[in-house]
Amino acid sequence: MAIRVCGLIPLFNHGETVAGVAAALRAHLDRVIVVDDGSTDGGADRLPPDDPGLVVIRRSHNGGKGAAVKDGLRAARALGCTHVLQMDADAQHDPEDIPRFLEAGDREPGTIWTGERVFEADAPGRSRFGRRFGMFWWRVETGDRTLTDTQCGYRLYPLEGLPPLEDLGDRMDFDVEVLVRSLWRGTPVRGLPTRVHYGGPEHHRSHFRPFRDNLGMTWMHTRLCLARWSGRTRTPDLAPRVPRWLQVREVGSRTGIRIVLALGRLAGYRAARALTAAVATWYAMVAPGARRSLQEFHRRAVGRSSFGLAWRTIFSFAESILDRAFVAMGRASIFRLTVDAPDGLLDPGAPPKGHLVLGAHLGTLEMARAFAVTERVSFSMWMHAAPSTGLYRELRRLDPRFHESLIPMGSEAEAVEALLVVRDRIQAGHYVGVLADRVWPTGPRIRLPFLGREREFPLGPFKAAVALKAPVLLAFLVKTGHRDYRLVLRPLESGDADPGAPTRDRDARTRDLAMQYVRGLEEAARRFPTQWYHFFPFWDG
Repeated sequence: MAIRVCGLIPLFNHGETVAGVAAALRAHLDRVIVVDDGSTDGGADRLPPDDPGLVVIRRSHNGGKGAAVKDGLRAARALGCTHVLQMDADAQHDPEDIPRFLEAGDREPGTIWTGERVFEADAPGRSRFGRRFGMFWWRVETGDRTLTDTQCGYRLYPLEGLPPLEDLGDRMDFDVEVLVRSLWRGTPVRGLPTRVHYGGPEHHRSHFRPFRDNLGMTWMHTRLCLARWSGRTRTPDLAPRVPRWLQVREVGSRTGIRIVLALGRLAGYRAARALTAAVATWYAMVAPGARRSLQEFHRRAVGRSSFGLAWRTIFSFAESILDRAFVAMGRASIFRLTVDAPDGLLDPGAPPKGHLVLGAHLGTLEMARAFAVTERVSFSMWMHAAPSTGLYRELRRLDPRFHESLIPMGSEAEAVEALLVVRDRIQAGHYVGVLADRVWPTGPRIRLPFLGREREFPLGPFKAAVALKAPVLLAFLVKTGHRDYRLVLRPLESGDADPGAPTRDRDARTRDLAMQYVRGLEEAARRFPTQWYHFFPFWDG
């Protein structure tokens, strides 16, 4: 689907900055709509009068941001546009992210893409509080936990995916209500991290009126909650498209990680591990959903379940985070590694030979980057960059070179480039790991039996293995003692498919490789049941 995008700028008394915002949009788009919502500072008069790509709509009086945006959306429909990229007129949104929004729209044209603000030190306190407050109500009204910001005005709207505009508020309540009602009707809503420039005093001007707008927001949330609880809406049709693991909120914070590591620096690894055990105990007690998911897995894997098994699994995961952080601090030498591999698989006297390494969220394959240094091999992780969690931000802070061993998959266009990087590294004798047990919202999938019940697995890693014609290893890096790890390696047959072979042959080899992987994962799950790091209903996606 070829999307036709026009820009939209709702404007009220930001005449000094609107021309720059319009110019930034015009650099990428043929048409930009500016809706002047009764400005008293000259407003749209500051725009270049001879730009044929600018469409200016002037409202006789101020009706609110929602009213201005709705007028702009109606105008975009009349112009034959399929999508609208909205930016606020105050120049706080980063124009360098415009291509990312457009690329996201090309990739998933039926999705609303909304900015998730990355706050810097100059962000006003009211903005931080407003986001937390808004996210509380978003989760109450939709049950969705994937989005982290509902109040950013930097958005790409698919016009066909929006609810009737007359059902939406006219003021600040519009930004939240349009997302909630769109999700209810089945339109996916996803976030894109974006920087916000609060700059000088001229950029801090807010048109939020505390009494009027808070009253309007309260009434809006009351209506939305009543609609949700009365059963007059459905939440959400997109659920099958968003994997369950992506809807699980990250637990903990960078502050918590730093506290544990500070104890580790002062009192050593053993003290940090003890605190980690306490944190795991607290989480096991207050997270019944995670316990139920683990209990289902344990019943299938070992025929029994208990609070103790669930706690040991949660502690094992927390311990893996601690160990990765110690490695990032330069303390990899405190850990020991043994390798469990068939005879002849690893010949220390032979020249390095690259492999594609298929892992899972069983054990901690990412620790292989630490042992790669001591074993004198090169190891990279090929992974999705989507969840920019507090853990990964903290690891990057501790080790500025952390990202060098990551190969991000990114968008479809970036995925092709990433695949070429993977190929080059394997040809250079590197090991490249990828976790192949969780599906993503996009991409091909395959249903295979796992521990007695069918489950979807991503086909992408297996298709890549067949296309690359690289040696393939199944690998699990599991912890066997306080500081001991075991790397379990098994060769898999990828079939070395000729890229010119018929599609039928390549598909058969891809399916066969996926089946080998799942059988190996099933064996490892039974062997190491307390190192299973899926804290959501695994068989539901």
